[in-house]
Amino acid sequence: PEDHSPFASGCKEIFALPSYKIEKPDEKIVKSLKIINDLGIEGKKISKILLIEKYLSAGLLQVAEKTTINAKYRSLERNFIEPLIEWNFIKTTGKGKRLEIEIKSEGKNILKFLG
Repeated sequence: PEDHSPFASGCKEIFALPSYKIEKPDEKIVKSLKIINDLGIEGKKISKILLIEKYLSAGLLQVAEKTTINAKYRSLERNFIEPLIEWNFIKTTGKGKRLEIEIKSEGKNILKFLG
């Protein structure tokens, strides 16, 4: 405007922006999150054994051929489940082998951003 007054005034609505860590998660974490998201879209209950199968076929989980199932579970926990929880991308219910995994909104948002 010619009189240097503002174009608009007031605030109709305020939206909270999601917060993220500044550092980017490792590529294998993002790939593993995409697998969890895809399984969730298919409506499957996401268990550790299902993730082990999917991660092995995708080449994300690398273990020796003669590795025991317990070692595979521990590798899955240490390399994927724990980091995904630390990043606040997934939530888990249950314990042990009956653990079920669900992607959180933060996980879905990071897939939109990085996936």
